[in-house]
Amino acid sequence: MNGVTVQYELVDEVISYLDLRGGIRILVDGERVNRLRDEAAHESNREWEPEYVGELVWKDIGGVVRVATRLASGECEVWEREQLDLSPGMGVFAFEPVSAQDLVVSYWIPAGDDIPTVTPESGRGYVVRRCQFCRSVRDTAHEYLDEVEAMGIEFGRSAFEEYRTALDELDTALETCRETTPETRF
Repeated sequence: MNGVTVQYELVDEVISYLDLRGGIRILVDGERVNRLRDEAAHESNREWEPEYVGELVWKDIGGVVRVATRLASGECEVWEREQLDLSPGMGVFAFEPVSAQDLVVSYWIPAGDDIPTVTPESGRGYVVRRCQFCRSVRDTAHEYLDEVEAMGIEFGRSAFEEYRTALDELDTALETCRETTPETRF
């Protein structure tokens, strides 16, 4: 089965948690899920693109933690799609359990003028182990929280408590991830 890793990139010089800009990416066996066709021609004023996607990294990591908690606790049924909508126009990560243990992770960008398109592999997605994905999210989210707490951010520190609570919920859900498999409705 494929190995999955969730990673993030942050910009420097942060004063408030709202300044926490950057992107996230998901790798499956070292290959990015968020790949674009003709990436060399893709222009962006965001230094982390196209390797990482999104802009409001604090929002995106919080969103992927919520998705992982639902997946780890078995709340998301087989074939029920969970989505992480990145900043407008930045794309969507989709997560869909396809069996009790397997999850398809894909990336797409809503259609529009001058919008880059994703590779067919990214749009179709990659099969990974559900609990392995959730553990990777947990590890990355803890690393992220430790890093931003160490930055000495002056404003919005109370938002870190929300992250800590969400991470506690994910940690608890992961304790029984293998036993809390998604239900199948036919």
